[in-house]
This record gives sequence, structure tokens and C-alpha cells, in this order.
Amino acid sequence: MDVDPTDVSAEPVNGIQWSASVTPPGRRQPLRAVALIVLDSVGIGGAPDAAAFGDEGSATLQHVAEAVGGLRLPNLQKAGLGNIVSVAGVAPADSPSGSYGSMVEVSPGKDTTTGHWELTGVILDRAFPTYPHGFPPDVMDAFSDEVGRGWLGNVAASGTEIIERLGAEHIHTGQPIVYTSADSVFQIAAHVDVIPLEDLYEMCRQARRIMRGPHEVGRVIARPFRGTPGGFERTPDRHDFSVVPPSETVLDEISAAGLEVRGVGKISDIFAGRGVTSSRPTHSNHEGAGRGRRDGRYPAGPGIRQPRRLRSGLRPPQRRRGARLLSRTSTWLCRRSWPPWDLETPSSSPRITGTTRRHRPPTTRGNGSRFWRWARR
Repeated sequence: MDVDPTDVSAEPVNGIQWSASVTPPGRRQPLRAVALIVLDSVGIGGAPDAAAFGDEGSATLQHVAEAVGGLRLPNLQKAGLGNIVSVAGVAPADSPSGSYGSMVEVSPGKDTTTGHWELTGVILDRAFPTYPHGFPPDVMDAFSDEVGRGWLGNVAASGTEIIERLGAEHIHTGQPIVYTSADSVFQIAAHVDVIPLEDLYEMCRQARRIMRGPHEVGRVIARPFRGTPGGFERTPDRHDFSVVPPSETVLDEISAAGLEVRGVGKISDIFAGRGVTSSRPTHSNHEGAGRGRRDGRYPAGPGIRQPRRLRSGLRPPQRRRGARLLSRTSTWLCRRSWPPWDLETPSSSPRITGTTRRHRPPTTRGNGSRFWRWARR
């Protein structure tokens, strides 16, 4: 649908004009491909209901920019990033080379599954359950009976911190480490030399069968790690076991029409494989970007994740690393070889859309905002 560039009908929320958009001039060409790229933890402000989640005042991008004395993102600036919201170092563009705008999530909840599903047309009427105080005894008893061994943890925690805290005990007892986060997730961490990878995946499948009904979390996640006490590190063999979307998504419609939907990173996991014709798991942002450039066209993905320790809620050096990651991403997005269109050509211009998320304020730990949409219109 074409957007009237003068349409600013919605009232500003938290200082952001939600309906603002600009459509660059030029004759629209037939759509050949869509690249939908998700930048995790790069939010531009709190959603209208952020206070209900204890996240009032969140604005990751702006606070990262303030912490480092301004960001230098010339490519995203040219595309219209600074026209969405005021960001230190990123001035509004007089003639943006792309469309731009901001949107707020309609579905309740603040997790990866909810957000990605809504991007593809599924709006939920209730949030996935979260467990800030750990899972109830009936869930953990059922899990212990199913896997045939006990468990450690059952707390909301950072994945890197909990394996440092419980990793040695896990090696000694052979019991898996169970934990959750602010997202609706049931995570199982295990050392690869204690619980082999396929056994860990089977535990996750068993947990997925248990987590139904009122305890149907968005994802059960396998978190393998290796190393010795004091030097544990997570391996790249993470695997997400998601709930199947309750209705068709745009990915289903595209694939049903005989077209390709190529997922990069964890995209296929998030949709439980539905609607994705081929999947390319990745181990890092760099690898995801490389696979996207080599294949050229990805209607879904990749997801570019800003690691937890780089989010704006942590220490200034980590904020600086977050700023460098944004700069590298801006450069990567606007290379002539990827995305597969030229930003300087109006008829093949991109759309850049920032969205808010309900997340922790930038002065505290917690899940960051996510979702920059970058797609050819």
C-alpha cells in the first residue's frame, strides 16, 4: 500500500510520531525480492504500555548515542533514520533515499516469538507466560520425571552467568541447568561432555511437550556449553523449539505460491519451520551477513542480534561496543552487494522502520528492544 508522505495523523507517543512515513519519488518497479532484516535490541522508545511491563523510559538507540557522544551512521542517516526520532549524531535527511517510519507492536507480550509472528501477520490476543521467579513445582517435577534425572537452577538469569555459577555442579552431578529470562522461554544448558548434544535436544523436545496449556512458553531453547570452571563458553549449537504459529503467516502464503522463503539464523526455529523453504543457521552476526550477501535474496531474515552484554543498560565500555556494532551494521546494510538494490535509485529504494518494544530502561539489565525492519517495498 502506498503511503501518503504527508500523513501524520496519529498523536505522538513518548515524543515519537508513530505514523510518520516518507515515500521517495520515482516509478515503482515490480517486486523481485524482499530482504527482511531484524536488528535485535535496537529500539527507539518505549511502547505506550511500557509502564505495564515496568519498562517506562526505554529508548535503547537514543541512550547508546548519548552514552558515546553521538553515533556516526551515514548510510542509515541518508535512508531516513534521523527523520524518525532524534538521535545524537544522526541528523534528519533533507531528501531521504528510502522510506522510513515507526510502528508499535499490537500483540501483548515482549518476546522474540510474539514480535516475529506479528511481523508476518499473526497478532496474538494474549501474551506468552513468563516466569520471573522460576517454573512451578508441577512443571519441574514433570520435567524431572520425563528426562530421568534432576535439575539445577530454575531461576531467571543470564545464560553466561548461570553456567559460571552452576557449571561445576552440573559437571559433578550430570543434572541439566534450567533457567528462564524476561522472554517466554524454558532454557536448558548442558556441558557437551556431560550431556551430548543430541541428548540435550531430546530433553528440549520433552520439555516442549510438557510446556503446553497455561505453561505454553514461546520457546524451549537448548544452550550447550564447553570448557572448564572459570572458562566456560557457550557453543554455537543453540537450537530453539518454538510453538507453531496459530494461523498462517505471510511466509506460508509466499511458499504456497511456489516462491522461496529462505531463513537465515534462527528464523526457521521461531516459526517452527513453517513457511520456510530453506534454512541457514548461523553462529554469529558476521556469518549471517555473509550468507545473506552470498545468496542475495532472503524474504525472511537474517536476524542480527546485539548481544546482551552490548546493550545500553550495561557499562559504558559495553555501550561503546554496541555503538561500534551499529556502525558496522549500517555499513553492511548499505553495501551495493547487499541488500540487493541500490539505495541511490528511487525505484528500488528501501524502507526503514523502527519499532518500539517493552523492555528494561537503559539504566538496568534486561531484554532490549528489537526490530529494525529493512525491506524493499
